[in-house]
Amino acid sequence: MVPEYDLKATVRTIPDYPKPGILFRDITTLLGDARAFRRAVDELVQPWAGSKIDKVAGIEARGFILGGALAHQVSAGFVPIRKRGQAAAYHGSHRLLAGIRARRDGNARRRHPSRRARDPWSTT
Repeated sequence: MVPEYDLKATVRTIPDYPKPGILFRDITTLLGDARAFRRAVDELVQPWAGSKIDKVAGIEARGFILGGALAHQVSAGFVPIRKRGQAAAYHGSHRLLAGIRARRDGNARRRHPSRRARDPWSTT
């Protein structure tokens, strides 16, 4: 049996950043702890074990790091999603990660056939 490992304890909280009243959760401390990083990736992959996933999408910065690790674990491709105005990549709404990913090609919209796991952090 694997002992319980407290991932919350590996995430640093920075109060009042970037402005008063906000608690910024800095995951660089989690990423720097090999055991915690592995556990976080394993926990995120577990709900999709045995599923056929073609692509994993990661949204800016943290999503690139964790999404890349998840894609590797499930033997899937990785799609980086950036904010508008950033380097070339797919730009879309976070809601589209729920499996209804539409892509803009000029004025045309079409559904993408890839099967994707729903983003566990999405609020939609």
